[in-house]
Amino acid sequence: LQNRHWMQIFDLIKAPHLKANQKFTIVDLRTHNIQQYEEDIFHIIEHANTEAKYETIFRSICDEWEKLELKIIPFKDTQNSYIMVNTDSLNQAIEENLNTLEVVSQSEFATHIKKDILAWIEKLKTMHKNLEIWIDAQRYWINLDIIYNSGVFTNIFGKDTKSFINTRLKFQRIMWSSYKNPKAIYNLMIESRIKVFKEMTVHFQVLQKKVHEFLEEKRL
Repeated sequence: LQNRHWMQIFDLIKAPHLKANQKFTIVDLRTHNIQQYEEDIFHIIEHANTEAKYETIFRSICDEWEKLELKIIPFKDTQNSYIMVNTDSLNQAIEENLNTLEVVSQSEFATHIKKDILAWIEKLKTMHKNLEIWIDAQRYWINLDIIYNSGVFTNIFGKDTKSFINTRLKFQRIMWSSYKNPKAIYNLMIESRIKVFKEMTVHFQVLQKKVHEFLEEKRL
């Protein structure tokens, strides 16, 4: 029973003066014939128990995200490049938690924490969007890194190679930072970083198009 439930009980037994009393006893309650309201009070207690269950679900999701981490590993045994590899499990966790919280938020038993739940729903949606942007940037980077680091296109795409290397440095710095602090909720909520990923993806798309056009020309 939380304070709000006791307020309901005091109103029920017509003892409003007990609301301001920090110390009351069972004798005080019996003085106001609390035993006559057994069915109504049972209903308040059942409601409180169900509220506690919904609150436990919500808190467990919050606690889970305090522990969840990105799995960042070296890329092809290099010392200066890292990639994220647990993207599927992160996506699954976000989607499952979103579904759960959206259901919970609609219940009358979660009214007391609805504001917090809705805030977390928005947070999870933001993380989901940012993770997808991150995955796209990483996918392009992996494909192009193999090409531009091979040395085959250095003479052909000299200017583009230099451009790719400069953009790659930005990606490497972000991944190094994530490697040192892999906390998922921290990394997936940095909007300035997501802006960089978006710009990288656009740049990588241009470079990949040039590579495809060159290879297609050679094939023909």
